[in-house]
Amino acid sequence: MKKFEAFIDFIREEVEPNLGIYGEVTDKAKHGLSKLLADLHVAFIKVHNFHWNVIGQFFGPLHALFDSVYGHLGEHIDKVAERIRAIGGVAPGSMKEYLEMATLTEERGESRPTHEMLFKLVADLEHLSSAGRELIEEVDGDEGTMNLLADFVEQIDKDAWVTRTHLNT
Repeated sequence: MKKFEAFIDFIREEVEPNLGIYGEVTDKAKHGLSKLLADLHVAFIKVHNFHWNVIGQFFGPLHALFDSVYGHLGEHIDKVAERIRAIGGVAPGSMKEYLEMATLTEERGESRPTHEMLFKLVADLEHLSSAGRELIEEVDGDEGTMNLLADFVEQIDKDAWVTRTHLNT
């Protein structure tokens, strides 16, 4: 029985990755990506909130815009969480953890003026873009994380631009 228990303990241990990135760079990547993941979840929920509660004459295009943005955020959530795992971290996975780490704030589920939704979304997207750029600098030497973040920033910047154009109507 002891051999079986030892075997179970052995298979529960996770083998650490040997990717050629170590120490401070990996620690900064795990920590920074976890914070980014938290902000992505808050933004994802906020955009869903706006998607569900938008009203008025621009309902159609804004409903579609919010759908597109939260679709992109969902893709980023998965990629960031998987990168945390790939470099040996544990991806946070509860709303409590996200809210403790996030720098973005939630919005109550309610109808509000569309320009307010758009301004808040643009601000959040620009915040996410800045956070991604800062993290790229912090993880210099971890090309996988840097590439993931570069792609992230490019898409977030595009979503911010498209959202800003709706404020010019």
